[in-house]
Amino acid sequence: MSEATRRALLYVGVAVAVMVAYALAYQWVLAAFTDQSVTFLKSLHLVVETFTTTGYGERAEDWTHPALYVLNIAMMFTGVVLILLILPLFVVPLVEEALATDPPTSADLSEHVVVCNFTPRGSTLVSELDAMDRSYVVVESDRNEARELYVEGYSVIHGDPETVDALEAASVEDAVALVADDTDERNASIVLAARECSDDLRVVS
Repeated sequence: MSEATRRALLYVGVAVAVMVAYALAYQWVLAAFTDQSVTFLKSLHLVVETFTTTGYGERAEDWTHPALYVLNIAMMFTGVVLILLILPLFVVPLVEEALATDPPTSADLSEHVVVCNFTPRGSTLVSELDAMDRSYVVVESDRNEARELYVEGYSVIHGDPETVDALEAASVEDAVALVADDTDERNASIVLAARECSDDLRVVS
């Protein structure tokens, strides 16, 4: 789950909790100051009407005590803050994430170098490959990192370089070399996966 999604879910949870709290508060204030009772559903309905600024209608006649007006004023301000001020902070990143360009998951290349994961060493290697006019593709397991590299103009695909499928998607059978640039444990897995794809591939770890 992405950070934007987590933030959006957090916002929804907080908004629901606030509305439920106000619904319970409205029930209590109505009973305490006017000796009237209302179901929780009707109370929640009034809170939602307040937060969404759609009006009140049938519940307005219950307001026979100043405490009810004070409570509704508080609900109005809370609704404005939650919907007009805080909501964009959670929704905008989610929309931006949905509209962001996803990196490709395959590359149709030949006589290229497959670089597994983008590290500072990999960045230097890619720069030298560009200077040599040698094509390459970076196999990046982190989607966000792959997206950023793709937007910046790098030749990159999103995939797990420890898997045969991802390396095949990088056209590793037609590559001149593969560079495994990760931890020793992951490099071993990458090399094994590369050997499954091609026995004579030059592998640098």
